[in-house]
Amino acid sequence: MAARSQTTAADAIVDSDFLLAGKTVTIQTALSKIMLPTVVNAEAEKILRTAIQAVLPGVTVTLVPATAAAKVATQKKPRAAASGSAQARAMQHPIVQEAQRLFNAEIRNVIDLTPND
Repeated sequence: MAARSQTTAADAIVDSDFLLAGKTVTIQTALSKIMLPTVVNAEAEKILRTAIQAVLPGVTVTLVPATAAAKVATQKKPRAAASGSAQARAMQHPIVQEAQRLFNAEIRNVIDLTPND
């Protein structure tokens, strides 16, 4: 999806839970009932179904919006930093790693102050 300019939908699917029951793949998203068709539009859903059916032929794919209980229980999963990015360099720094260990800290924002030559 990311390759076809569906990055928002791809992000929503990455944060989803997948359940395979028989011949049905249920994708429990973190999106509300109203936001689901907006974020995962028809083109993104077609790409998703095609990709899943390429791996599991004959399955049906069902997208399910988040329930109120699931929204409370779900925490956003941290994403891996892009290789060579400012965030990746910050995460590899020994002081940052020690702060994460000591304070159970997380990196939320990284501002790259290196000069752009």
